[in-house]
Amino acid sequence: MGKTPESVKISETAAMNNKKENDCDPVMCYLSIVPDGPVSEEKKEEEKKTEDELRNLMKVDAMCIEIGTDLIPLVDPGRGAKLLDRVTSIRRHIAMELGLLLPGVRFRDDKNLKPESYVIKIRDNVIAEGSVMMNKFLAIAPGKSLDTLEGLRVCDPTFGKPSVWISAGQRGEAEKLGAMIFDPVSVIATQVTEIIRRYAFEMLDYEMVLKMLREAGTYNPLLVEEIYPKSFTLHEIYEVLYNLLRERVPVRDIVTIMETMAQYGSVEIDTGRLTEYVRQSLCHVLWRDYMDSEGNVCAINLDERLIRFLAAFIKEHNSKTFNTDPLLEQYMRNALTEAAKSVSSGTPVFLCPPQIRPFFRKIIENIFPHHPVLSYDEIAPGINVVSITTLSWPDEILDRYNKRENLIVSYIEKFRNDTSPSVRRTAIKMLDSLAGKYDMDMLLNYLNRGLSDDAREVRLEAAVAIKKLFDVKETGAAEKKIRRSVVCREHSCDGQGGESSGEAKQGFSIKIDPISMELGRGILFLVDPNQGGKLVEHIRLIKKEVSVEKGFLLPYIRFSDNLQLKPNEYLIKIKDIVMGSGEIIKNKFLATGTEETVKTLKGQPCIDPNYGRPSVWITSEQREEAEKLGCEIFDHLNVIAIQIRKILYTHAFELLDYGEVSRLMEELKRTGHLSWEEIYPAPPGITQIYRILKNLLRENLSIRDLSLIMRTLKKYVPGDTDILTEYVRQALCRTICRPCQDAQGDINAVVIDEELEKILAVLLNEDSLPAIDRETGEFILSSVKEHLNAFKERKLHPVILCSSRIRRAFRRFIEKSFPDFSVLSYDEIPREINVYKRAVINLPPDILERYRNKDKLIFSYIEKFQKDSEPSIRTMAVKMILSQAHRYDRERLLPYLDAGLKDEDQSVRSEAAGAVKKLLGK
Repeated sequence: MGKTPESVKISETAAMNNKKENDCDPVMCYLSIVPDGPVSEEKKEEEKKTEDELRNLMKVDAMCIEIGTDLIPLVDPGRGAKLLDRVTSIRRHIAMELGLLLPGVRFRDDKNLKPESYVIKIRDNVIAEGSVMMNKFLAIAPGKSLDTLEGLRVCDPTFGKPSVWISAGQRGEAEKLGAMIFDPVSVIATQVTEIIRRYAFEMLDYEMVLKMLREAGTYNPLLVEEIYPKSFTLHEIYEVLYNLLRERVPVRDIVTIMETMAQYGSVEIDTGRLTEYVRQSLCHVLWRDYMDSEGNVCAINLDERLIRFLAAFIKEHNSKTFNTDPLLEQYMRNALTEAAKSVSSGTPVFLCPPQIRPFFRKIIENIFPHHPVLSYDEIAPGINVVSITTLSWPDEILDRYNKRENLIVSYIEKFRNDTSPSVRRTAIKMLDSLAGKYDMDMLLNYLNRGLSDDAREVRLEAAVAIKKLFDVKETGAAEKKIRRSVVCREHSCDGQGGESSGEAKQGFSIKIDPISMELGRGILFLVDPNQGGKLVEHIRLIKKEVSVEKGFLLPYIRFSDNLQLKPNEYLIKIKDIVMGSGEIIKNKFLATGTEETVKTLKGQPCIDPNYGRPSVWITSEQREEAEKLGCEIFDHLNVIAIQIRKILYTHAFELLDYGEVSRLMEELKRTGHLSWEEIYPAPPGITQIYRILKNLLRENLSIRDLSLIMRTLKKYVPGDTDILTEYVRQALCRTICRPCQDAQGDINAVVIDEELEKILAVLLNEDSLPAIDRETGEFILSSVKEHLNAFKERKLHPVILCSSRIRRAFRRFIEKSFPDFSVLSYDEIPREINVYKRAVINLPPDILERYRNKDKLIFSYIEKFQKDSEPSIRTMAVKMILSQAHRYDRERLLPYLDAGLKDEDQSVRSEAAGAVKKLLGK
């Protein structure tokens, strides 16, 4: 023993900013020496306390800020602890912004630091550092604006902008120069806020995820039960949330995240791909931070050659790694720098096809860690994407990466001329690595020689390769043409000031309200009964009307004030996303009409927030004059009410939740139309029922006739949710057609040409979205736009009519650009309704010829396979026919299978018989 106890002291300034969870009061910790012999209870208690304190010291803090001695007053409760209070506000703000309720930030003093310095650590790793000057202010301004100010010149520790520390007396002069002024607390708080935003994913842990699930379970228990632990482990949920936060995607809308995971969890187990589906569901959130003041988003597109190369690389290497060389990194850095110069405001985003988005993000992550990479499928409706440049693949880089492919080709040439069949077969196997990088004609040239080979195994290998080549989906993505609409950005605090100190008030929750309305201080009277406010009662009636029409009870609307809005301004949000906004004037009326009529009225001009028409706010004395001019007149209450009704009607599908579906099922059971055993939990389960009802609501259909919906599902389950939705739509055909009929009860429609329908059916992929090449996609979208304008001129409801096999895919293809078009199938038209074909969507001859040639090529190879002397290759012909079953009519395929049924080889006949069974069983 004989060793003097060594003391370990914790600074008196050590404290957690969360006062409710204060577990770090000033304490003295000692390393005690255990003596021989019996130990008293008092001594044991002291040693246990010391051990607990040491264990507490060994814990890794999610975030820790170490400060120099001069900064101790900022965290000392006895001297105001301004920084502690500010960090508390930051945590609350981050919780509302990202949806992550972070643990307390620990503060420690460190005598090894310079007195005015501080260090920010995440899990014991230094992330950032800086220094501040007490009793002075940091002035920040671009360029040389601050050259006339005296003081210590530094760089802003958060964003690296030129800045200078000034005295209080220089503050007025700095403000005249256009500088932003920050006190020491705000400097540190701003940096802490930005660090948390960037590194929130590193602070996420299992305990936080579990708390988020428990919180969601308080208001959506059925959904949480479906997710955890029934469908996903805690680690899988953690990985999805981690992936989102890593790219600064908020996880506050945990309900949408879990709903998406439930939707795809049965068919997708990879958390990376699940994350991509979740990102698409959160598309409105993804774009929010990158819009400029006019609602535009600047995008850097990828060159087609670069897209093809990356797609081929992913196929070959499974997107595991991609080692870029210095030349490529320097080129990409220069390209982005040049692109950024053309952007006046906002952050440019990379835009690419969904299949390469996560991979491309990995490539640029080390070069541009803060530049977002978004996919075409993540473009939210109403976002106006402006392409500022295209990132192309330079020839010197292309040549460098093509060396390997050229080397492969050279060896294929050698192998295919070898006398050994096994070597010639190896040449064909090597061709598979070139799929997607070379034209199909070049690859088929090699494979055709393999089909003519004398060796059986070589011909069989070539046949397999050809079948695989035609099974590859086209990777070209149709260019999205987005409608532009005004999108209001949410005002957010960045921790630079203005927040109240102290911990979040009792009952604070990061739950997102399904529907909310925020009002400026000048129109709070609308929701105050003491001031005659009738808005709440008016909206209650609207909500009741929409609930009855849609067939489910809409959630409550939360009203709140927002001091950051203009006095007469309001916002309408669905799940924290702004869906509508406007300004009203008390005791005045909104007159809307043509531009000519509105100009003659005196008043405050504006744009009608509901229909985008020229309008003017007038007094009650002007009302008669406006009515004589043919204007429509609305009071301020009706302006808001009409807008809310439109939003509730359009976005009803986003307001349905698992709890409401469960209540609907309970009601169905109570009324006795179906027994409980017939509808739940036997297939379809609540997740599938929820998705089907949501699909119907998404296309503005009512789910009131739930009994008919469930009877229809009983006929067809189990099955794919999208296909089941189509069967339900057919059962609801009269409900679907009612809003599409004209005064005579007829439907005026644009039909899709039969040959175009076959092409679209060929291009359907697993997600039911057509993978159409750019030229074809542009032509179809321009045709739809032309027909939409024609229908509006005739004041007809726009309808597109097509077969049921492509209806849902075509609807998804055009819905972001043209949400007003109803897409119906022939099976959804009741017999008694007449349909008049007003126009036809078809493709020009040159595009059609390209598809026809590919069609002929596929069947020419099937015919070659059928004539081969080797039974295995004739069997391959049958398999290739069956692989086209989702693309072509049965009448086209059955004659080829009939030939297989007459084959002399039993194995070929057996394969053909099985193919016929599958084909006719669809």
